[in-house]
Amino acid sequence: MKNSRALSLFIGGFLIFGGLNALSQNAFNQNRTNVQRNNNAFNKDRKNNFNDYRHSLNSEYAKKLGGRWNNFNSFRGEEIPKDNSVPPIVWNGNKDKEKEDKQVVIEEVITPKKDNTTPSPIAPIKEEKDQPSTNLDFTFFGTPLSVRVPVGKTFRLGGTSAEAASQAWMQLSDPEYAALVSDCLKLKSKYRMGDWEYLLMLDALAKKLCPDPNSATFLMAYLYGQSGYKIRLANNDSGKLDMLFASKHSILRRSYYKLDGEKFYPFYGNGGDIYISEAKFSKEQPLSLWINSEPLLSESISNGRNRKAQKFPDMNYNVGVNENIIKFYDTYPSSYVGDNIMTRWAMYANTPMTKYIKDNLYPKLKASISGLGELEATEKLLNWVQTGFEYGYDDKIWGYDRPFFAEESIYYPYCDCEDRAILFTKLVRDLIGLDCILVYYPNHLAAAVNFNNPVRGDYIQYQNKRFTITDPTYIGAPVGDTMPNMDNSSAKVILLEK
Repeated sequence: MKNSRALSLFIGGFLIFGGLNALSQNAFNQNRTNVQRNNNAFNKDRKNNFNDYRHSLNSEYAKKLGGRWNNFNSFRGEEIPKDNSVPPIVWNGNKDKEKEDKQVVIEEVITPKKDNTTPSPIAPIKEEKDQPSTNLDFTFFGTPLSVRVPVGKTFRLGGTSAEAASQAWMQLSDPEYAALVSDCLKLKSKYRMGDWEYLLMLDALAKKLCPDPNSATFLMAYLYGQSGYKIRLANNDSGKLDMLFASKHSILRRSYYKLDGEKFYPFYGNGGDIYISEAKFSKEQPLSLWINSEPLLSESISNGRNRKAQKFPDMNYNVGVNENIIKFYDTYPSSYVGDNIMTRWAMYANTPMTKYIKDNLYPKLKASISGLGELEATEKLLNWVQTGFEYGYDDKIWGYDRPFFAEESIYYPYCDCEDRAILFTKLVRDLIGLDCILVYYPNHLAAAVNFNNPVRGDYIQYQNKRFTITDPTYIGAPVGDTMPNMDNSSAKVILLEK
């Protein structure tokens, strides 16, 4: 009897406990559902808040866009200094004669200041999943890209009046275009685009999507402005729309307008009398023309040019280059930072080589200098640049002084002193790991290398470092020799990145 009663109590307790447990589980599940519902509501509210905030910013901007556009006249862009480069000279020195140390006095040290501030979108962009879209495919310097655009809609600007611009800005601010803005920013991140590259990409996209030039210009301006860049819209008496962009750099050979003391450059126009809307976003940023990473463009490799060092037969290479990169570099505005035009050379010299060059030329160069000391390795690279590249004057070839990115010197048949110094310092930093500087004499640009062990010859002393002169235009000259007829009493130094 006791056993039977105990069994009954045990079964009853088990049933009660099981029931309570089931109730607890049901309560937990219900609570989890409520939490999930609350999270969904919170996320929806947050997305709506983001979209509402972005919409309010664009509404305020569009209202200002619909106001008065003021008349401005352009300022003439600063010209690139005339190319008076001294001709190359063949070294006739005595290779067995011991060099004497001669310190070059520094007249000026030029330190290019790089501002790495990256513009941010005017507000977080949250897509509405219920907005129908289709893919728009386009090509950018041989590289296939794709973005989402609204289904069945083609953006068309209704005119270039202030009222038409205001209405068009609000049209593009509708949720159906959020995916397009989002995709543009994703492409910028994926392909590690610099500011200028991103602007050109938006230009290519807008031209593919829009039926007329004014609509394409407006769309490009909208997308660039939404991305956080400082832009202004403008038109002229003939009804042509243009976009002005602010730059952290002074751009040469390009007219500009002054707004609130800041230079704005027309993307399409050549200056003149125009009407500009001064509508702006609070945290907008000017673009930067530094190239911090190689453009990730599809490869279209050129026929190689033979580059052979006279002194070293093993340094004989047939070198091709990605022509899509060359076409992109051809668009690049020549500019400088701060108040010193010589900083422009650092912009070219600090630009990374492409993966193709690093994968195809660099292994050959490394094999040629493998096992050598710093001086011997540098001598081989110096002679390769001195004798493997034909000299040409920019004013005769291009009509003006045009510095090359290192890759361009490998591609084009001719290069001058500044191009050789840019290429040589890039090779030494990448392949040997030594610090370099550019050295400017009147009408001539050379280089200097900081060896870990002192090397005799002409040198520059800067911040406890000894930089020995190396001149890629002094044909056949060894490390430490300065080209004749240079004023070797003083020089200007342009610092480069390591």
